[in-house]
Amino acid sequence: LIVVLYTLSVLLLGIPFFMGRSTMAIVIGLLLTCGLPVLLTMRHKGQYVLRKRFLNTSLLCMLMLMIGYSSYAVIVIRSTQNTPMDQNSPEDIFSLGTYLSREQYGDTPLFYGPAFSSTPCYEPVFNEETGETMYMYMVKKSEAVVRHEKQDPNEPDRYDHMETNDGLEYPSAMKMLFPRMHSGGHASHYQQWMGDITMHDVDATWTTSAGEKMSGEGQMP
Repeated sequence: LIVVLYTLSVLLLGIPFFMGRSTMAIVIGLLLTCGLPVLLTMRHKGQYVLRKRFLNTSLLCMLMLMIGYSSYAVIVIRSTQNTPMDQNSPEDIFSLGTYLSREQYGDTPLFYGPAFSSTPCYEPVFNEETGETMYMYMVKKSEAVVRHEKQDPNEPDRYDHMETNDGLEYPSAMKMLFPRMHSGGHASHYQQWMGDITMHDVDATWTTSAGEKMSGEGQMP
């Protein structure tokens, strides 16, 4: 009974599926779910590997997590009242995730990403109106789930899948660890604050969305 209740506690918190909504997250979650009861019933020298003291402590930790994260419910409750200040309208789990991840403020690379001098990836695009081939920057795209805006209050709730732009793509040669100076719009300010920043030439290669190999040159600090 203890094994069943402890496994249910972990599953109800969604801990095995912490990696998101991808297929890999589901597979890993199922493996962890199957492995947890086995681990709870394992014995070594006549004693359980995971003793009751460990189970009690871990359950208390999960309880504290539930109490702590329950404060975010205030955000959803407030948003359902449609207050004058209601950024992103986080009335469901999807818009709440967007609100908490601060997606409206853009992406700031903290650990790994482009520098202020990085050149984005580009690819050839044929313009049917002019008959010319232009080069356009490649944009990272992802799929998001958004709440469908009702035209009628009696309309049932539903969600729509939409494609979102997540910023420009950069080749790996144009990225670095801890890119504190990452904004291309502030390059002159960086030079003014830091003095003469030493730059070096780099050669970059990448693959377009059509599978074509491209190469280019740039500079990195």
